[in-house]
Amino acid sequence: MHLFHAEWHKTLGNRRAAFGLLWLVPLVFVSFAIVGMVSMAVLRIFFADTAWLASIQGTTPISLEQQVDSSIFWLQILGSLVIQTLFISFAAISVAGEYHHATWKLIVPHAHRRDLLLAKIIVLLSVTYLALLGTILVDILTSYGPWTPLFGDILTNPSIIVMHLSEYVAALLILLGKSTLYVLYAVFGVVLTRSLLGGVLGAFGAIFFEAQVVSRVLPFLQPVMPVSSLEHSLRPLMAQQEHTLGLSPLLSAATFAAWCVALVGSTLYRFMYQDLN
Repeated sequence: MHLFHAEWHKTLGNRRAAFGLLWLVPLVFVSFAIVGMVSMAVLRIFFADTAWLASIQGTTPISLEQQVDSSIFWLQILGSLVIQTLFISFAAISVAGEYHHATWKLIVPHAHRRDLLLAKIIVLLSVTYLALLGTILVDILTSYGPWTPLFGDILTNPSIIVMHLSEYVAALLILLGKSTLYVLYAVFGVVLTRSLLGGVLGAFGAIFFEAQVVSRVLPFLQPVMPVSSLEHSLRPLMAQQEHTLGLSPLLSAATFAAWCVALVGSTLYRFMYQDLN
C-alpha cells in the first residue's frame, strides 16, 4: 500500500503534465457546462418573451430519450483517439520519467520490481478513471440534476431511464475498456523501448493493429466489443426480461481480460529482466 501512495504522489507531482494532459478534459467540460448554464440563465432573464430565445430553445423541449442519446455521444467523444491521446501521453510521460531520471534504479534495492511496476500501472489507471468519471459526473449533473427540466420526467417516469440504461452502460464499459487498453499499450511501449516516443508510437501502433488487423482477420479476438453489439446483449438484462447475461458479453469480457493479462504480463516480464543502469 505504501508503494501505491508513493506512486500516487509521484505521478501527480508532475503538475504540468497532470494539468495539461490528465485534468484538461474534465476542466474543459466543466467550463463549457458552466458557460452554457450561465448563458441560458442570462438569456432567460433578459430575453424571456422574445421570439429569438424561443427559436434558440426550440418549440419542442428535449426528451429524456434524446438527452440519454446526447450523453452516450459524449461518452463516445471521450473514447475517441483525440481525447485518449492525452491519457496515452500522460502514461508514457510518467513511465518514461522513471528511466530519464533513473528513479527506478534507486528504488529497486528497496522494493520488488514487480510491485513497483504494478503500483505504477494501478495509479495510472486510477487517475485516468478519475478524470473520465469526473467528466461523466459533470454531464450527469448538468443533464439530469434537480435543477434541470428533465428531473421531473425522471421522477414521474423512471422506467425510461431503466430502458435506456443498457445503452449508457454499454457505452461506459467501452470507454473504460478502451482507456485501460490504451494506457497499458503506452506503459508496455515505454518499458520495451525505454523512451517516451517509443511508448506513444507503440500505443498508436497497437491501436492501429487492433482496429485494422484484429477486427478484420480475427474479429472474435477484439479486446473491446463494439457498442452496438454489447448494448444489444445487455438490453434484455437491464430491462429485466432475462436473468442471464448471455454469451456475447461474457466472451467480450474474457477476451478483454486476456488482452489485459497478456499486456501486463509481457510488461512485467520485460521489466523484471531489464538493465536499469
